[in-house]
Amino acid sequence: MNRRILLAITLFVFSISAGAQADSATPISIDNEPHHSLTFKNDRVVVFHLQLQPNEATETHRHPSFYAYFSLEPVTISNEVAGHPPVLTQLEPGDLRTSKGGFNVAERNKSSGPADIFVVQPLKSGGDGFPAPLAIPMHDTGIIELYTGPAMRVYSLGIASGGRLEEHTEAYDSLVIALKDSHVREIVAGNSSADWNMKAGDTRWIPRGTIHSETNLGSAPAALIVFEFN
Repeated sequence: MNRRILLAITLFVFSISAGAQADSATPISIDNEPHHSLTFKNDRVVVFHLQLQPNEATETHRHPSFYAYFSLEPVTISNEVAGHPPVLTQLEPGDLRTSKGGFNVAERNKSSGPADIFVVQPLKSGGDGFPAPLAIPMHDTGIIELYTGPAMRVYSLGIASGGRLEEHTEAYDSLVIALKDSHVREIVAGNSSADWNMKAGDTRWIPRGTIHSETNLGSAPAALIVFEFN
């Protein structure tokens, strides 16, 4: 065969192979990644639930912007970005991590048990911060601030059995996610009470301006993580 023709055929086959590899590595959007299920969405925030069995990995997907994530169970996740060595992240229940986003990644569960992770993506990138302090009258309750940025603030909330948050006004829109099964009674000013019978991972949206109080009716401490949006 003519050497020039053989070279042309070789280059053609190589270009097809390279194109196929590029297509296979093309990232998908996170809402199309099959291991991420949409848990909550409104005009302020989107929440995905990531579940992986041991050594199972997601497809390569894109995190377009800043996001936060936490786990319900102890887990080690390998973050695998093309062209870079894997980065291992260890999470204990309720640990919060943040990332600036803007990259493509596949995530692999390197633990012996299932991964149960929530990804919280605010839809507003800028803001004026949070001048209103975390100052709520409370009894047998603890608040730990986990993150504060220009558009989102996050804190963990633990309420002992019988503990309560006294009546207060929400200064910001809030998303509450249960870290464990929790039975909390909410009383909204001017309305009857409502019970939050929340399973781990359940969400509840509280608009700014809500005037309410909460009491843990459960026999065990309630454990919640709260995301505020200005």
